[in-house]
Amino acid sequence: MEEVLLETMYELPARADVAQVLIDEEVVRERVNPTLVPIQDIGKDELPEDLSA
Repeated sequence: MEEVLLETMYELPARADVAQVLIDEEVVRERVNPTLVPIQDIGKDELPEDLSA
C-alpha cells in the first residue's frame, strides 16, 4: 500500500486545499492516482476539528 501511495504521501503535506484522499480498488490494482477531495467540496461539519477553523 505504501508503494501505491508514496507520491501522494510526499505531496499531501504541502497541499492545504485537500480535505480527503479517496482510495479505491482502481488506485490499488491499476496504480492510478487517488482522488483528492478539496476542502471547499466538504461541508464544515464533516471536517476534523483541526481543519474546520
